[in-house]
Amino acid sequence: MGLAPRHGATRAAEELKLPHLTDGNLPIKQTGDTASYISFRNRDAGNNIVSNMYFGTENAAGGQVATGTAGHAGVLGNPNAYPLQFATSNAVRMTVDAAGNVGIGTTPANPLHVFGAPSGAPAAGGTASSTLVRVQDSDNVVLECGRIHAGPRTGWLRVADSTNLAWNYPLSLQPNGGSVGIGTLRPAATPDMNGTLRLAKNASAPVGCDTAHAGTPALTALYATCVCNGTSWVSAANGTSACDWGVVAATGGTVTYDGSYRIHIFAGAGSYTFTVTSATAGGSGIGVVRYRYQ
Repeated sequence: MGLAPRHGATRAAEELKLPHLTDGNLPIKQTGDTASYISFRNRDAGNNIVSNMYFGTENAAGGQVATGTAGHAGVLGNPNAYPLQFATSNAVRMTVDAAGNVGIGTTPANPLHVFGAPSGAPAAGGTASSTLVRVQDSDNVVLECGRIHAGPRTGWLRVADSTNLAWNYPLSLQPNGGSVGIGTLRPAATPDMNGTLRLAKNASAPVGCDTAHAGTPALTALYATCVCNGTSWVSAANGTSACDWGVVAATGGTVTYDGSYRIHIFAGAGSYTFTVTSATAGGSGIGVVRYRYQ
């Protein structure tokens, strides 16, 4: 091991030979505003320096141990065009290549390259996270992303609470404005989707209608569209009629299917209303009948 300037060949007389350290400590001091560091060097058969690694502290101005370092910075680096690697359990865990790319679990091909086994689906509760990448703040809120190995090999992104992963929080894209594209690299609207949109059917209002949800659309069980107007769910067709979710509700009743007829058998006494909610255009004229238990 040598204590020497970082650049250029060094004469043997300039090197400090340390064959044995009784306590493993090596204090290095410099007088005045001079950087202090230890340099580890690898030489070839001709005693030429092939590679070099150093760690230490910069002077007040910086830039003495390595180009671009800040004043008084602690510095660990390799001045040659070789990677800097970190290992545990006798295996390389992180690599910083000569271009500055960082690889975790892999040799980097990008500025930040993270490699790991598929994380699986996001945990629905508890504290054990099944994620490939996690970012956490002091409020225990985590931003996680991962990938499911089984087809169609879906990648996922979510925000949750690290103390209970069943607590999910909102995820915002472009919170200060801008467009979001799905299936396109040049979104011209907010959002801009090149593909199809699928809405789940709802047998009842999916959320309470209030000012925070004003303008929210929803699909009913009869494939009609309703929208929250800020106070109640109304038909999107006219904006005034109360939303009809198309629910067949009869406590204790059963629904059977016979050919082209759907038969509702009510199991209790009471008053029942039969309402024709739509008619088949150009067909037999038989409407779609909804059975409501009241």
